[in-house]
Amino acid sequence: MNIFKIVYKDIKKFMMEKTILFVVLMISLIVTALAFCIFIANNMHMANIMNEYRNVSNKYTISNKKKINKESVNKLNKWLEEKNYNDIKVNLYSDILLRDDVDVSMFQSDGIHLDSSKKDNNNDENFAIRMPYDIIIGMNNNVSSRESFIGKTMAEEDVNNYIMIDINSEEASRDPFVLNNTIKIRNKDYIVKSIDRIDITPQMIDHCNVYNYNKGTLGYIEPVAVKMSDFMNNYDIYTMDLIVPNSLKKSQKEEIGTFIQENFKNDEISLPQRIEDVKLSDIQSDIIMFSVLVILALINILALFIYWIDKNWRKYIIYRICGANQKNIYKIIILEATVICIISIIIGVTIYYLITPLLAKMYTTYILALKDICLFQLIVVVLVIYITSIEAIKISKISPRYMERR
Repeated sequence: MNIFKIVYKDIKKFMMEKTILFVVLMISLIVTALAFCIFIANNMHMANIMNEYRNVSNKYTISNKKKINKESVNKLNKWLEEKNYNDIKVNLYSDILLRDDVDVSMFQSDGIHLDSSKKDNNNDENFAIRMPYDIIIGMNNNVSSRESFIGKTMAEEDVNNYIMIDINSEEASRDPFVLNNTIKIRNKDYIVKSIDRIDITPQMIDHCNVYNYNKGTLGYIEPVAVKMSDFMNNYDIYTMDLIVPNSLKKSQKEEIGTFIQENFKNDEISLPQRIEDVKLSDIQSDIIMFSVLVILALINILALFIYWIDKNWRKYIIYRICGANQKNIYKIIILEATVICIISIIIGVTIYYLITPLLAKMYTTYILALKDICLFQLIVVVLVIYITSIEAIKISKISPRYMERR
């Protein structure tokens, strides 16, 4: 008895005799497989965003409150260039200082005159709360996809005295036409060539707070970014970080970590918490939640297939009369369900890959790997087999002697 031929003929008969039922069943399974792909891809996309935001797997930090040796930094930059790691972002951070260009009269309160000469004094609480500080960041590039970015990137042309200011800074708030104007930062004139949101983490602030300013002032730190070459010529380095793209392999990230550890032995080093990028285990709870929804959906979807099985119970009894045993009947029913399910999944996954450009326009840029798709689509296959098994066991146990009684 050739079970595969029987399965083929049964499915063909299903298509021919119950076309609408078969089409509805196939479309339902295809939509389920496609929805699973889109749901997982969207959640992986969100997990990837959080991963990049928190720099869990792609950020290396080096710090030293006694200053980082610039020769080591130059050696690192040269090594990155030799390795063709051009996409790695390197940021250098200065110390935190009181803004020298601030009009002190703007910060008087309750009749208290705030003297700018007190910038190293932590005892005057009113002074500490109201006076703004700055931190200089040296960047090897400022390429940004944010909507808040305005102006020229550092890579567009060699602009002398280039500076990027924060979108929430005093200069940007006070003067809507500050772009291309000259501002003074730490007694040096810079030309504002771009505006963007500049993120400073508490870790960076802590490492660069070498003069132990009152922590209450940290919300008033205004970051500004200059070209790395400009920074190296004018400022000391207290902290630096390297942000590597997710496209780098695990071995490459390990190589970068090894080089940093060997060449910055006198500094405090913080390596990524993990080397791998986001994976399915990061959204395990979401997969479980969606799987529950899939189970509920499949119970209704497979009711169509179970209806077809139940209507053809006489056919399976005939197979029994022709020599098929209970296991053969069970295998035939399960194989029919599995074949229909797998074909639906293949169509659904194909549609997913075809619409990835459309999903990218809808801000779901993460593309699932085929091995990941196979893993969670296996959940659908197992559910289909399990739900179908209940009916398959019942049908396979019907004895030919009861053919006229049912």
